[in-house]
Amino acid sequence: MSNGDTKVDVARGDREGVPPLSSSGQTGHFIKWKGAKRQTALLHEAGYLLLGLVSLATVTGLYFWLDVPLVAAAFTYLVVLVLLALVTSLSSLIVLSFIGVGCLSYFFAPPIYSFRVDYPQDIITISAFVITSLVVNFLVTRVRDANQTLEVANRALRIESVERKRAEQAQRESEDKLRQMIETGPSLLWSAGSEGKKADVQLGFMAHLQAILNVLPAYTWYAAPSGALTFVNKRTADYLGLPKDHPLRFGIDIGAQWDDWIPLLHPDDHERSRKYWSNSLRTGEPGEQSYRVRGAQGDYRWFLTGFEPLRASDTLLLWVGATLDIEELMRAQEALRESERSARSAIDGIAGLFAILAPNGEPEAVNCQLLNYFGRSFEELKNWGTTDAVHPEDLPRVLELNQRGLVSGLPFNFELRLRRFDGEYRSFETRVVPIRDDSGRVARWYNLLTDIEDRTRAQARLEQMGWDLARTNRVSMMGELAASLSHEITQPIASARNNASATQNFLEMQPPDLGEVREALSCVLGDIDRAGDIVDRIRDHIKKAPPRKEHVDLSEAINEVIVLGRSAVIKNRVSVQTRLCEGLFPVHCDRVQLQQVVLNLILNAVEAMASVESVPRELLISTEQHHAGVLVAVRDSGPGIDPTHLERVFEAFYTTKSRGVGMGLSICRSIIDAHGGQLWAEANEPRGTVFQFTLPAVQVGS
Repeated sequence: MSNGDTKVDVARGDREGVPPLSSSGQTGHFIKWKGAKRQTALLHEAGYLLLGLVSLATVTGLYFWLDVPLVAAAFTYLVVLVLLALVTSLSSLIVLSFIGVGCLSYFFAPPIYSFRVDYPQDIITISAFVITSLVVNFLVTRVRDANQTLEVANRALRIESVERKRAEQAQRESEDKLRQMIETGPSLLWSAGSEGKKADVQLGFMAHLQAILNVLPAYTWYAAPSGALTFVNKRTADYLGLPKDHPLRFGIDIGAQWDDWIPLLHPDDHERSRKYWSNSLRTGEPGEQSYRVRGAQGDYRWFLTGFEPLRASDTLLLWVGATLDIEELMRAQEALRESERSARSAIDGIAGLFAILAPNGEPEAVNCQLLNYFGRSFEELKNWGTTDAVHPEDLPRVLELNQRGLVSGLPFNFELRLRRFDGEYRSFETRVVPIRDDSGRVARWYNLLTDIEDRTRAQARLEQMGWDLARTNRVSMMGELAASLSHEITQPIASARNNASATQNFLEMQPPDLGEVREALSCVLGDIDRAGDIVDRIRDHIKKAPPRKEHVDLSEAINEVIVLGRSAVIKNRVSVQTRLCEGLFPVHCDRVQLQQVVLNLILNAVEAMASVESVPRELLISTEQHHAGVLVAVRDSGPGIDPTHLERVFEAFYTTKSRGVGMGLSICRSIIDAHGGQLWAEANEPRGTVFQFTLPAVQVGS
């Protein structure tokens, strides 16, 4: 039982007339009193219940004789129950509440003399009475009990305050006596006069000093001016296991040497303690030291001892010391050091650069990998925001993201470049996670920095391989269209030749027809420009150039692709229709890569319909505004694709063609994904396949 509980019980006993449990002889009396008190409480409870029944009967008889309505009777019952709640228990109130319900339904709710209630409004009134009475009675009894508990607690606090003051007063008196004795004892010894009187005063002084040292709550002792241990108090003697008649218990000088007490210490502390005690004896100065002392059971515990010289007129009389048991403190310190070592081993074993941050983001601890990477001290790394530890181009962004993450109190991560000890900057991904205390506040942050330089370079190489593969695919398509494209180029060249020949004829006329000459020359220029456009588009698809994103008019780009594939369309007798939405938002993409996707889809559709003979070969290219941006669809009337293979056609090296390598659609999906869109295939109705892709649109003015 705690002291607080004891005081509360005493306070409650004082309030209720309970005799204090100051001795074991009163225990039986207290048990008998407790049983009698319980019987008295039950009698009181029965009396209050009887009082409630009489009150309800009186109100019922009076109101029934006066023909009072149901609502008024219910309200009066409620008042009676609230008044009873001030003195009786909740269980009695619940019983009285249900008795009141029975009286209301039997005497006041039609039909009279029956517990049946016919009218809904009467049921509502009785229900409201039950709920209100239970809630109000519960609240009133809770408030009453809380007041009683508060009264008991206040009384216990008053008792505790009085006891504390008495203890403090007793401690002050003991300290005053010790101080007075220390201040006046030496002077009395020095000025006692005759040797016999001095001996009497000395014996009285020593006895008084021993009595006070024995009552102090510490391990106390005193030694002769030579340093020989002369007296230890009862607490110290019991710890050391000294016999009851040992001279040290009574302060008897047996001529011990100044260091005879050293063997009581742990062997590892002998030399250090002997040197310290010897130096104090030589200088005569007070001191303090810690060591391990062997107890009666042979075990060692850590103690901290402080000692002062007791003098009279510059003459050393005694060394007086007090010793405190610090075993638990030393164990706690060792546990703390062990915990720190374990934590250091744990964070040093983390595969990455790791740091523990304060709530404001300041580094508190880092692992050895982080120190080795930067080649700097921990103090230098604390100022990472003002040094070249972070790449200058990344520093403003990193400072902003870091501050925003610390304010949010949520986990955050970002990428940055950090300077290695040899001056090279490498890419890292930093992840910062909050650690919260029991109240939910951020106590510290854990920050893990992972080197992603090799991954970043590999991704860059992989991306470059993707572009090279896409270019190879474009060159392959241009090779497949070589014959058709040569026809496309031959047409404007032949037309230009015919127009040039006509120009010669118009010039040979007499007089020359200059109007026809101008018109023929204009046609020649148009034919040359048309041939040049075709050559330029072929060159764009073949040349090795890095991706370049720009705002692209989707309808214009699709029309240019249709021109490139027109010969293949005509050769396979395919009817091409376009349904291009007007007013589409432009898309931000690489024009050549977008046209590569559309051209690949057109050629696939044409090749698929080449095997169809019994139905028209129809190709429909459409665009429309979509919630994801812009939607492009290429529909054919070919044989279609097995529904179970609609997703597999986008896998690398999967093909349904006899001469295909299975890379075209895989490259197309990679291109669309890189532009933030989606590419998928579905069955076309009533036959064929439809390939669709979306691209994010660019708002006008952005």
